[in-house]
Amino acid sequence: MNDTRRNRQRYESDIRSMIDKAFKRLLREHPKIQVYTISIWTDLEARKSAIAIDTKAHSDARSKSQIASRVRDAKRYPELYSPPSTEELKIQRICNPADFKFPRMATRCHYWHKGSFTWNLLRSALRRAQAYAIQQAASLRVHEDAMISINSSQDWYDHERRLSSHDK
Repeated sequence: MNDTRRNRQRYESDIRSMIDKAFKRLLREHPKIQVYTISIWTDLEARKSAIAIDTKAHSDARSKSQIASRVRDAKRYPELYSPPSTEELKIQRICNPADFKFPRMATRCHYWHKGSFTWNLLRSALRRAQAYAIQQAASLRVHEDAMISINSSQDWYDHERRLSSHDK
């Protein structure tokens, strides 16, 4: 078996294990939490991955805070900042996993050789991990508008998909 295939298989096994660990930890430590957003991300160069989970209340509070900051900056420094547009004043889902309520429910360092794992391999592996997480999310309490994303080479929050709603 070549290194590329071995790395891919190990990575996919690691990510599935992380998903299971994150969901079990959430159920154990925060059983009443209703999941609003899940993000599965991997930093290819740093060889690190994390599962981040957010709630609607936390996402809304962060969004309101960001809007207030933009309005305040525009008033204080009108020469540097323009006022937020009507669209920007709407509360939006937080899309930076680092800002989620639980940014590191599970983390892992990967041990492939730098340069031996590419975005082409990672993209398909992350999509399979996303599908696996959607199946495993059946054990969680999820918000009716819950979403799950994976990262891409362009963005930390990308390829968003809907999670099914479960009454638990």
